[in-house]
Amino acid sequence: MTNSSREDLLGYMLGALDATETQEIENQIQQNTELQKELEELELMVAPLENLETPPAPSVGLARRTIEYVAGKSRSTTMTPSVDLSSEARGWSLTDFLVGALTIAILAAIAIPTINYARFNSRITHCKDNLRQVGNALFLYQEISEDGSYVPIPTSPQDKLNVAGAYAPILLDSGLVDRDEVFYCDQYRGPIPTTRQIQNACGPRLAEYRRNMGGDYGYNLGYYDGDRYCVPRNRRRCNFAVLSDRPDPSAPGRASQNHNGVGQVVWFEDGSIRFMKETVTPCGDYIFENESGECGPGVCCSDACIGQSSASPIKPRRCPTAE
Repeated sequence: MTNSSREDLLGYMLGALDATETQEIENQIQQNTELQKELEELELMVAPLENLETPPAPSVGLARRTIEYVAGKSRSTTMTPSVDLSSEARGWSLTDFLVGALTIAILAAIAIPTINYARFNSRITHCKDNLRQVGNALFLYQEISEDGSYVPIPTSPQDKLNVAGAYAPILLDSGLVDRDEVFYCDQYRGPIPTTRQIQNACGPRLAEYRRNMGGDYGYNLGYYDGDRYCVPRNRRRCNFAVLSDRPDPSAPGRASQNHNGVGQVVWFEDGSIRFMKETVTPCGDYIFENESGECGPGVCCSDACIGQSSASPIKPRRCPTAE
């Protein structure tokens, strides 16, 4: 394989080449700018298929029509190598190349969505596994806590841990989670800071810690009973969200973008874990908004709201009204 064709690049993208061929293609790509552009074009062509949650069903009879078309071309054209009388060199005709390229293109159109669907499901499964480990740690935490509650978020304005992401360093410091990798859905992006590092930080470093210390996940912001802040307890409710993929405040419904906006993995109070396309549970509770339509603590014990790492449970003080 001295000169890589589009079919070679397509096989490289699909992982269909052996180790030697893959290495050869990679070497050629590094040295040949034309091949780099060709690969970029192919990637752009298949990019819209990356976010497919389910592979599109091929039209009825596609395989049969493809075989009949290729067979018809084989009968109507000479598939034997052409002969160069001057050199006795043998080669394939242009029609042969076109038929071969068409066959590969059709197979790729069928295979690529299926491969992307498998990759998507693999990422979801990995995310669920990590979120389940964090959820199990929360179960252990509430079992050993004095009041049987989950990890509390400090509500003192002076406490630098007074944001939703505090659950992660608290679980790590308690030894209930031994690897900070589990706080990342797909790709590890660095260690979670310790509670001591956060309390000692200030300025831009503290702001960075507060934005990222929850990893790729969001945590329940608790709720208010009048003016009293309460931490959720395990009541085994199947639709009360405690953990989930990190919400995105700029997206409609604050939907998570961990999975390209297709949906979010959510861990519920009863230990169940589900991938949800929408941001609302079957009982009508919006997981990223409280009943007031804000990203903040719930307005009652049944109002669950998950906030991103930097979201605070501190209830804004109301300005006194003039009489």
